[in-house]
Amino acid sequence: MISFKDNNNNMPTPRQLVDKKLKLATEYANLGKKLVKLKIKEAREMPLLMVEHSVAKAEREYNATDDGIRMMTIKIEMKSIEKLISAISSQLKVAENEMYNLS
Repeated sequence: MISFKDNNNNMPTPRQLVDKKLKLATEYANLGKKLVKLKIKEAREMPLLMVEHSVAKAEREYNATDDGIRMMTIKIEMKSIEKLISAISSQLKVAENEMYNLS
């Protein structure tokens, strides 16, 4: 289970959560740029594979290459970042609601 608490078991401040969210968004964008480059490379290489194989077989062949594995890894990392950003957004919403309920 992922926790945003620090070593002293303290919850981060809303500012710290926003900073973390910004870092994750930057990382997500950088991964997206890498994925675009790999997708372009895939688009160029797939027709060559499809000459010898069916589309499904060509996709499996490409997915087994280093670039195919990199693409899969980037997609999984991006999905993980999406979930973390969503969790941070939920924590920020709770903090906002708690602030208004205390007033």
